[in-house]
Amino acid sequence: MAPVVVTLEIGGSGLATEIAVNALVVAIVGAGHIFGVLVGYVSHSDQKGRSAPSDCNGFLKLLCQKIHLLQNRTMPLADITDLQTKEKRLHAILQAHAPLLIAYSGGVDSTLLLAVAHTVLGDRAKGLIADSPSLPRASLSEALRVADSIGAVVEVVETAELEDPRYAENPMNRCYFCKAELFSRMDAAARERGFASIAYGENADDPAHDRPGSQAAKEFSVITPLNEAGLTKAEVRELSRRMGLPTAEAPAQPCLSSRIPHGTPVTREALGFVERGEAIVRQFGFRVFRVRYQAEETGKRPGAKVQISGEEHEKIPGVRQTLLAALSASGFGRVEIDPEPLKR
Repeated sequence: MAPVVVTLEIGGSGLATEIAVNALVVAIVGAGHIFGVLVGYVSHSDQKGRSAPSDCNGFLKLLCQKIHLLQNRTMPLADITDLQTKEKRLHAILQAHAPLLIAYSGGVDSTLLLAVAHTVLGDRAKGLIADSPSLPRASLSEALRVADSIGAVVEVVETAELEDPRYAENPMNRCYFCKAELFSRMDAAARERGFASIAYGENADDPAHDRPGSQAAKEFSVITPLNEAGLTKAEVRELSRRMGLPTAEAPAQPCLSSRIPHGTPVTREALGFVERGEAIVRQFGFRVFRVRYQAEETGKRPGAKVQISGEEHEKIPGVRQTLLAALSASGFGRVEIDPEPLKR
């Protein structure tokens, strides 16, 4: 097979480099193979025809990144360029609101937001994570570990939403009171320390759902950079992969209060049951699941319904009895594994 020869003359601006890379990728895709492509690369940075190392490295990195996406992620070239446009928009939004205080939870969205802000703003970006009984101890530790690996500074602040009866009563809009407590703490910290803005990790897919926390964000003028940049959940995960973030493939993990049915009071004791139960299920090798708390009559131990993702249902028969026994030993009364897969 004869090689395809592509000569690109680039240099000057990042946009010119991106256009050149796109042209090369199109040529490669059109050729139907990769290893038969010979690239002639000329940089304006050196009139003698020798490519400046930084220029060349950046060019090749971008090229390989796009080819990798085309080969392994089946992402159309148009989607790749669109994602790059959104990423640049995100950088501009962050720069326009610095110094920035970010609501960090260790989840997919907030981890990407913190990582990009740290890359773009350096020490002008800081994370704040709310510590309350609704956050598992293991999740807090992991979130701090990830932030440390990014190099970002994160402050842990204890929040008291559980002391608010409007939250503890567990109404349908419970999340509003949780976010209002968090944002009020962040607002005070931002004013005291000179942060220009506070932000949290809402993405472009989120407004399509009923999210009471979004109302609290509006009331406290919290910005949503991922959403403003137009980044969907899938794109947030893709950018996370590119940055090598450990949360790129992480499943959604709502707070422990979400395991308690609306109308059943949220208490430290109930949250403790859920946290212990989910730690046990995780020890059995399950990755995507929920332990639903089920209140019983006074004097009786609470029950638990375990919901597991459909992809992992095949593992249940081999561990069912041992798992149920372990949950009973942790303090639950009636325990069951839902025959239907977890809906996400």
